[in-house]
Amino acid sequence: MKECWNPDPKKRPTATDIGLKIYRLWLDEGKNPCKIVKSQDIGPITNNPGAIYKSRHLSKMVKSAESTRTLGFNNTIKKLNYLKIKILSFKFDIDENVNSIGFNSDYVTREIEFDI
Repeated sequence: MKECWNPDPKKRPTATDIGLKIYRLWLDEGKNPCKIVKSQDIGPITNNPGAIYKSRHLSKMVKSAESTRTLGFNNTIKKLNYLKIKILSFKFDIDENVNSIGFNSDYVTREIEFDI
């Protein structure tokens, strides 16, 4: 983060570098997912006539949560792969312009044409 705020633009990371760092963070997070620990607290249905609520077996809910999480994670990976391809396909020649003109306090801009 400190690199991004460097007053010298030559020492700042490019947009592509930042995008790749974010992509790697997402991949690393996916390699070490949260694990559900088996517990004796999750057991069969028990009836207690004095209780207002009924205990229920949670294994179906746990399996459902696990599969939902897996589906969501796989979908996230697909989106991140798409994002990585998009990031790498952009041409950030603004970085090259900054390096070619030398450091000064002016901004380097580029007009982007949109069909409206």
